[in-house]
Amino acid sequence: MTAFGSLRRYYTGPVGVVSNPPRFIAGPDRPIHVPSLLARTALVKAAGGFDENFFLGEDHDFVFRLGLLTAFCYVNMPLVDVDRNPRREIGMIELWKKDAVRLESRQVRYEKWLRLSEGQDPELKKTLAKTLTAIHSEWANLFLAKGEYGMACRSIDQAVRYGRKIPTLCKWFLIHLTPKLVRRMIVWRAKAAIS
Repeated sequence: MTAFGSLRRYYTGPVGVVSNPPRFIAGPDRPIHVPSLLARTALVKAAGGFDENFFLGEDHDFVFRLGLLTAFCYVNMPLVDVDRNPRREIGMIELWKKDAVRLESRQVRYEKWLRLSEGQDPELKKTLAKTLTAIHSEWANLFLAKGEYGMACRSIDQAVRYGRKIPTLCKWFLIHLTPKLVRRMIVWRAKAAIS
């Protein structure tokens, strides 16, 4: 199965063009894997290569920056096998399962992309801001679950700065007004998801 098929994105042609690569990559599903990526050396150099400051998501960061410079084509067939075996003893899967590591990696990456998107497609900026709202909302949940109410307030404040949708504003209000009640709801929801 191709990476596109695993995300229920089906393309009929054997090859094609990915419209608006930065928005495609910044969205919730990013089926572009570096092991199957081919690019001209000049473009790789212009994009700046991999950012060594990242220990997770450096491939998505690189592909995003590459997408700001050029269009992407796809080949609609499996080109590499990726080991996603959850039974591995160590590796990226284990790091990605750690909430704080995953959130910090995503936050830094999306903040960088928002800075890089100045002067780009306005829809791209909306997509990035929406994701940053969700990331900071997740941070608020994590801090609430730990009973760190001040950090939860700061995180939800940041979420509101990126997006003022009604659910985020309601959550902001509830966290600032009744953080212990919201904490109980989050802990209850997490336990319900496990069982």
